[in-house]
Amino acid sequence: MSDLLNIDPGKVLAVFAHPDCAIVNCGGALALWASGGAEVTVVSCSRGERGGDDPDLSDEDMARRRREELSESLAILGARPPVILDYPDGELENTLELRRSVVGLIRTYRPEVLISHDPTAVFYGDRYISHPDHRAVGWAVVDSAGSPSASVRYHPDLGAPHRVPLLLLAGSLDPGVTVDIGPAVGAKAAAIRAQVSHVGPDADWVDDMVRARAEQSGESSGVALAELFRAVRAEGPAD
Repeated sequence: MSDLLNIDPGKVLAVFAHPDCAIVNCGGALALWASGGAEVTVVSCSRGERGGDDPDLSDEDMARRRREELSESLAILGARPPVILDYPDGELENTLELRRSVVGLIRTYRPEVLISHDPTAVFYGDRYISHPDHRAVGWAVVDSAGSPSASVRYHPDLGAPHRVPLLLLAGSLDPGVTVDIGPAVGAKAAAIRAQVSHVGPDADWVDDMVRARAEQSGESSGVALAELFRAVRAEGPAD
């Protein structure tokens, strides 16, 4: 049974691999917290140029389309304009360069809640293997969220240290907390529909899919509609 997470954060930072990832994995929680006044920032570590199947689009045009789609999705959720890093889609690795990027983001936006992929989730039954970019970004965030961001001994050129009070990992096979997204499930579905390069122009099916998955997630904690996360809580003050 997952514990119900009832928080009202002031700043939320979501760092994911591709432009659609945060919307799909935690769009409900982001919309819920944004509606309560949170400053929500979403980062895509890649441009997403290898997403979608339109052979007539160049990588540059696909990246531009996905930026526009993410901007529309985030406007629906009530979040800030997107931050898109310049890493190639499909080639993300948990390097020092990527970790420095994450530390810089944490110290710039100073979140109370940091969200990313759960890098330990690889095999989802016999139907899906997690994208290597997801695992790379998840590990980079996990490896950056502790001392590298919180200690003055690490990366003094990246700004004042910041301790992240709560790290949430999405897509986990071992979730421990539940966010009740009942008030925000419609916004999440609308934000996913804006990802036309992935769901197509006629995506009425998205609403039913989002609701069905949220209902399934809610069963473990007794709420009607939910998103699930693995939670890691830091000790000590945020700053």
